[in-house]
Amino acid sequence: MEPPEMPVEPISELIMGKCMTPVSDDHSEKFGVPSLEELGFDTEGLGSAVWPGGETEALTRIERHLERKAWVANFERPRMNANSLLASPTGLSPYLRFGCLSCRLFYFKLTDLYKKVKKNSSPPLSLYGQLLWREFFYTAATANPRFDKMEGNPICVRIPWDRNPEALAKWAEGKTGFPWIDAIMTQLRQEGWIHHLARHAVACFLTRGDLWISWEEGMKVFEELLLDADWSVNAGSWMWLSCSSFFQQFFHCYCPVGFGRRTDPNGDYIRRYLPVLRGFPAKYIYDPWNAPDAVQSAAKCIIGVHYPKPMVNHAEASRLNIERMKQIYQQLSRYRGLGLLASVPTNHNGNGNGGMMAYSPGEQMPGNGSTHGYQAAGGKIHAVSTHRTYPSSTNHIEFAVPLQPGTLLATVDPTVLTPPATADTPPFTKPTPAAGTLVTADLVISKPFPPSQATPPTVAPTTPLVTLKMPPVTFQIMPGSDTGCSFPPPVRDETITSVSF
Repeated sequence: MEPPEMPVEPISELIMGKCMTPVSDDHSEKFGVPSLEELGFDTEGLGSAVWPGGETEALTRIERHLERKAWVANFERPRMNANSLLASPTGLSPYLRFGCLSCRLFYFKLTDLYKKVKKNSSPPLSLYGQLLWREFFYTAATANPRFDKMEGNPICVRIPWDRNPEALAKWAEGKTGFPWIDAIMTQLRQEGWIHHLARHAVACFLTRGDLWISWEEGMKVFEELLLDADWSVNAGSWMWLSCSSFFQQFFHCYCPVGFGRRTDPNGDYIRRYLPVLRGFPAKYIYDPWNAPDAVQSAAKCIIGVHYPKPMVNHAEASRLNIERMKQIYQQLSRYRGLGLLASVPTNHNGNGNGGMMAYSPGEQMPGNGSTHGYQAAGGKIHAVSTHRTYPSSTNHIEFAVPLQPGTLLATVDPTVLTPPATADTPPFTKPTPAAGTLVTADLVISKPFPPSQATPPTVAPTTPLVTLKMPPVTFQIMPGSDTGCSFPPPVRDETITSVSF
């Protein structure tokens, strides 16, 4: 990837030269920025700005940011803790959003420092991760005026979200009854900024995780309250986090209790932004409704009186919403077994503690699976080959047979793999059951190459790996989710006697 153009030189007194504009004595009265009091705001008890504006502040912050040479050299993500959730004196996102800091200037300063520390070696693309995601969303929004809408947006999945103004207001005002969510929304209202993982948590809670409210509503709240809200980045992030576009791992949800507890076990972040809960011990501060009456009394906070009860049962809501999402994507793919559905775990709680770790753009999801799907017209017959891990892979095959009873034969030819593999399961034959019955079978193929070799087996282009034979039938073969297999099928209407993949 080519680097961007060099930034223009900053304006200096030398560049401006004799450029001057006469300034009248009453210039400030006519053209000065009005104070908050003049605009009618009550400023009593108002603290100093967390994010002072302007280019001078931005340039000061970038120098502080780049002083962390060890971070630049090793490019290690900082470990998350309670302090990570607070605004940093080296934070740059609002300054990039308002143009107080040139993204090209940041890019080249980062590059120059990396080369100095690493002795002129080229920096990895991951060093510019957030800048690249910014450009990605800019590009995705180009020539798409409906990018911030669900209807009429060609890259957005149309999901029948609920309309619930009361629930939306509770979320936006930080009154959900979940301290982790409410503390985040309180910080957003007070300071105009929240950590990106906090954004993930509240976005998931509003949309596919708990409340099933459209991402468009959350985007509007962020547009109003976030200092670094950028039209394309804001809309793109909300589509991504709600699994409406870019990301379809809808079975991974944030737990509004467990995720915060892992980030800040002691609950200091909650105590900072929700002082009403300050008296709760760490054991109950993320789920104070579970605290005994004596603990609530000692904390001088009775749940349901001084602080709201949870507005939703997370376990039930998230389970229901995962099923909703699964049905939506099944309808979208028009058949069972599309790649993103074939890997849905049966235990939706994932790690068993009620919460899932999240994955940011640019981070790799666990596993390295890929799938191919085949479907007959009308969804009557399909086959799915799911590759999980190497050097062994399991091919799971499903058929909804629309034919008369007969014989269905599946064979595997291990010699087509490079290097040759051995079939742990011999070729099998099953009698075809009644029309429409689902037939399943597993083939396990072992591949003798070092585990360190991460590349999947190479398949000869003219020889099938698995052949499924059946009586002649005419139907349309359509490719499924092509995410890395080397043998995508054609799209055609044809009378065939087998499906090979």
